[in-house]
Amino acid sequence: MSSTSRLRALAGSALVALLLATALLPARAQTRQPPVPSFWFAGTRLIFERPDRVDDEIAVRANDPGLLRFLQRVGATISWQPSSRYVVVTTSDRRTLTFTLGVPHFQTGSSTQNLPLNAYLDGNDVYLPFLTLARLLYVQPTLQGNEYVLQPLIGGLDAREDGRKTILTLRGATQLRFKKTGDGPERLSLTFAGTGSSLQPARRIDLPGLREVDVTVTGSVRSPSTTVTFQTPSGGVRALYPSANPNELVLAFGRGDVALGGAAIPSDSEGGSLAFAPPAPVATAQGAPVAPAPASTSAAPYPSPSVSPAGPLVTAVDVENPAPDSLLVHVAVSDSAAFEWHRLGDDRFYIDVRATLVSAGRDDRPPVAFVQSLRIRQLQTTPSPVVRVALTLSPNRRIDVVPDDRGVTLAVADVDAGGAFVAQVGSGQTGAAVPVAPASVTPVPSDWKFGAATNPRLIVIDPGHGGSDTGAMRNGLVEKDLTLDIAMRLRTLLIARGWLVKMTRDRDVDVAAPNASDVAELQARVDVANASGARMFVSVHVNSSTSSSPNGTTTYYYKPEDQPLAAAIHRRLLPVLGLKDDGVQKERFYVIRHTTMPAALVETAFMSNSDDAAHLRSPSFRQGVAQGIADGIKDFAGTPAAPVSQQQ
Repeated sequence: MSSTSRLRALAGSALVALLLATALLPARAQTRQPPVPSFWFAGTRLIFERPDRVDDEIAVRANDPGLLRFLQRVGATISWQPSSRYVVVTTSDRRTLTFTLGVPHFQTGSSTQNLPLNAYLDGNDVYLPFLTLARLLYVQPTLQGNEYVLQPLIGGLDAREDGRKTILTLRGATQLRFKKTGDGPERLSLTFAGTGSSLQPARRIDLPGLREVDVTVTGSVRSPSTTVTFQTPSGGVRALYPSANPNELVLAFGRGDVALGGAAIPSDSEGGSLAFAPPAPVATAQGAPVAPAPASTSAAPYPSPSVSPAGPLVTAVDVENPAPDSLLVHVAVSDSAAFEWHRLGDDRFYIDVRATLVSAGRDDRPPVAFVQSLRIRQLQTTPSPVVRVALTLSPNRRIDVVPDDRGVTLAVADVDAGGAFVAQVGSGQTGAAVPVAPASVTPVPSDWKFGAATNPRLIVIDPGHGGSDTGAMRNGLVEKDLTLDIAMRLRTLLIARGWLVKMTRDRDVDVAAPNASDVAELQARVDVANASGARMFVSVHVNSSTSSSPNGTTTYYYKPEDQPLAAAIHRRLLPVLGLKDDGVQKERFYVIRHTTMPAALVETAFMSNSDDAAHLRSPSFRQGVAQGIADGIKDFAGTPAAPVSQQQ
């Protein structure tokens, strides 16, 4: 090839490379964009570092100090991880907005909405569509010249009938301060200075004590004023209810013969009795949510509201530390109560129980390093009571919500939950679940032919090997360490569900004696179970072979009475672990042959198989083993009926 041809080829290659690189850039870099306008919000300049203009949208970094200040002003929080595809914003009214990098829509609750600009990654920085986010937070961006004016709005109005009264909630972008500008027998007017509205001008209500709501907006974009007028029947009554959210205003209306409770509506909210919760956590510049420092345990507790309790009561919140890597928080509830839990970020969690707290709220620092704080509050008393229990965790710790007929238990394990974080929400009912074994499992009665269990709430867990007996060792793994790790996780879950648990060993020791014979060691494990009169016995092992080919999960039984337990555990393990199904098999293993109660032996995976070994190295996988066994036990035996809070 000549030198001229070589130069032409190189120039052509460079041009192709340049075009390819340009195509891979975000859309914002492919066309020249006008300068980013400045921002004005609530009387102050809002400054962003390195904002981007993309068509008609403004993109800002998720950890931009300006964005964090804005979110704090509107009572929102943000959570994200550089290694994750998800950014989660939680609003002051507890909506969860999930943005997925590179996806042109966001998720709120169970619905999905389109975005004009998707969240994207630029180097190590995550960018969000700010104007869209502002609107979702009840803030209206209006472009005036080369400046966006961010106008706080009243963006939500909910009215619902509650017996003979109506509960009305207004929701705004910022704290809703008002002046009473009209107060007559058939109308009440409240004016909110500095706040606009996206509500419809007139809304017919026709509920007890309230006929119509009219909304009038005056002033300018920079200095708006909104007046909300409530049309009421003559002789009706009104009251102000406390709210845990300063961005909400809760009012009650009723006919003249109804006792509303609450407080009289003041002439202005500065002199009112609005009850606000402590400020919500905000994100740091690195994006990790940080909760306010918990109060000293010697500080005065937060008072419990002065109410005449009706309905379910939270009678106690007890903390238990059954093992170094586990913490249990028992929320005792007097009656069946609905609850809802939220995982806002990988280190913040709260559960709201629809009940009344009978004691004072408190801030605790639990006796473990992986839970930084525990906060208990009466979040609200009206329109319905809600108790919040909130935890601040070390990043990505495993937490399970376990309801039963005594309340609900939060089981926190000092293990990596695994996987990319996605905001999570769940709900349930205390005292409502009646455990029913699947149709293919026939629970064994406690008075089976070997005799009744003298302790029907006790489960014996046997971590295979230990001490001088290492078990199998392949691919850098040691069986005795893995079985103890899984068994300790299983113990935490079972205790959380109300079982008494006894371990044949809870550390790296021989059960009989160092270097004892195999029969003596195995008999010592059998003796622990038989002497205690346990309801069932589960032995945890890790398989191995001289060949690297075998893989999968097997669950063993020996006695006919063992088979339903083994089958229930195996059926729960398979979908959790995702390994090859090696079946439920009958085998003459010593510990399941000589125990006098239903017994099962689980061979979780093959450490001699490279793929299985990779799974066994994962704390999340080992937690899944524990979860599958615990769920199988629940399918087999249900949930113990009597309160249990200690370990045997």
